[in-house]
Amino acid sequence: RTLFRALGGGFAVLTFARNGERAPATINDAYREISDRWNKFVKRLRRWVLWMGWEPLRNEWMQTVECHKNGWPHVNVILSHPQLADWLRGERHALGLVSACGGCGLNECVSCRSARLLPPHLRAMAEASGFGPQSTIEIANNSDAALGYIVKLAAKHDQTLGEVAKLTQLPTMAPG
Repeated sequence: RTLFRALGGGFAVLTFARNGERAPATINDAYREISDRWNKFVKRLRRWVLWMGWEPLRNEWMQTVECHKNGWPHVNVILSHPQLADWLRGERHALGLVSACGGCGLNECVSCRSARLLPPHLRAMAEASGFGPQSTIEIANNSDAALGYIVKLAAKHDQTLGEVAKLTQLPTMAPG
């Protein structure tokens, strides 16, 4: 919990581009490229944070890999940087990026999904690093909920086999 002091964290989901020159050729390639793409994104994010005149972005994040039902991975990241969180709140407000439906929060809701997409500047960094345009970021309003999500299967260790059998987002098709 100290990692997300003062609720200054964001929860991002970085997806892979499925088309174009930056798209991995196969699912296995996507898994192999996660680390490289993440490192490129963090390098860009760190430079931008310094350019903004903020405190440096340190290694205050947690990351897990999940996969969609079709096997393609995506990266879940919780990171702590209060100034970035404040900027994100301001961007959402300034650009009118609030759910028109009232914030039902469903991924299928176009309005809610649009409100969570990366702001243009972060989206450009993510895409330049090889992640896809459907990547999202939200402000962690509750550190317990954010941490609970990132470790949900670890918290349910006694139910893991049942969860795998129900075809959850565990990356069971990931290469060894």
